Amino acid sequence: MVFIISFACQILGSWSLYRAATPDVVAKLHLPLTWSLELTSEAGFIIALLASIFVGNLMPSLAEQFKEALQPAMYIKIAIVILDAELGAKKLSSML
Repeated sequence: MVFIISFACQILGSWSLYRAATPDVVAKLHLPLTWSLELTSEAGFIIALLASIFVGNLMPSLAEQFKEALQPAMYIKIAIVILDAELGAKKLSSML
């Protein structure tokens, strides 16, 4: 269930209304947009954060059911490892 919710947040964050940053991108996508939030695909993280605040504050019984699967320490450790790998890859690519 956690995967499905996070995947839905990522898809919503990649929606063109949030991502289309400039008029040439809007024209290339052939969308009838007159405005956008000019966010990158990381907008999915913002949507996931808002969803977790909503569930945690307004649906405490559902939050209690997810408590076992959502251990913040584990996610922080994973994020640090991914960030370090990304920085290492960028440094390696700049050296080549």
